[in-house]
Amino acid sequence: MKNIRIMIFNIGYLTGITGKISEYLFKSSRLISPNTITRGSLLKNLTAIIEREKPDILFLAEIRNELYMDSIKNLFAESYIDIKYEPGSILNPLPFFRGNCNGVFLRKSLPTKKLFIKNGTKKLVYQIDIAEDCSILFSHFALGERTRKKQFLEIAQIAIEKKKVIIAGDFNIFHGVGEIQELLKKANVRLVNNPTAKTFPSYNPTHVIDLFLASSSIRTARIEVIKNIFVADHLPVIADFEL
Repeated sequence: MKNIRIMIFNIGYLTGITGKISEYLFKSSRLISPNTITRGSLLKNLTAIIEREKPDILFLAEIRNELYMDSIKNLFAESYIDIKYEPGSILNPLPFFRGNCNGVFLRKSLPTKKLFIKNGTKKLVYQIDIAEDCSILFSHFALGERTRKKQFLEIAQIAIEKKKVIIAGDFNIFHGVGEIQELLKKANVRLVNNPTAKTFPSYNPTHVIDLFLASSSIRTARIEVIKNIFVADHLPVIADFEL
C-alpha cells in the first residue's frame, strides 16, 4: 500500500451533543438511553461523510457494538469494535461504562492487533500494520492530564520500536500541543495537523485535540478538518499519506 487515506472521528456514542454546556446538562441522559430518532438522523449524516471521503482506514472513538453500527461495517471489508477498557476492568459491567467501545474499519484486510497500555481507564490501542516497515497506532487518551502524560510515554515506547509509524486518535490535549512535545521527541514523530485547525467542540471549535502524528519519512498529501459536521462534539479529521 503506497497511499492511504485515514479518517479519525470521536462520534460521542451518536448522542448529537455538539459541545454546548447546555447539551451536556440537559441531553446527557442520551448516553444511557439514546434517542433512536436522533441517532438515525446522525447515523445517516455519518454514513454520508464516510461515503463521500472514502477512507481506507476509519477510526471511530466512543461507539457501541450495536445493530446501528452495521451500516458502517457494511461500507468496509473488515471491522474491529472493542471495549476500550482492559479485559476484566471493574468498569465494564457498570451502567454508564458498559459497552463503551472504540473501533477500526478497514477498506481491505490488514494485520490488526489490540494492545493495552498500563495507565488510565481507557487502555485500548489498535495497531494496524500497513506495510512491512510501517504501523498505525490508534487510541483515545485520558481526560486527566497526569494520566495522559503517562499514556503518551507508553505509546512513545511502542512507536520507537517501529521503523515508520503514524499515531492518531483523540488526544484530549486541552492545554495545547505543548502537552505532546515529549511524545514527539521520544517517538521521533512530527505533528501533522495544522495547529490552528480546531477540532473541538464542533459547534464552535477552540481546541486541537484530534491528532495525527507521523514519522518524518511519511509524506502528508492532505490534512483536513471536516467542518460544519454536527454529529458529535468533535469534528472528523482526514489525512492522506504517501508511504
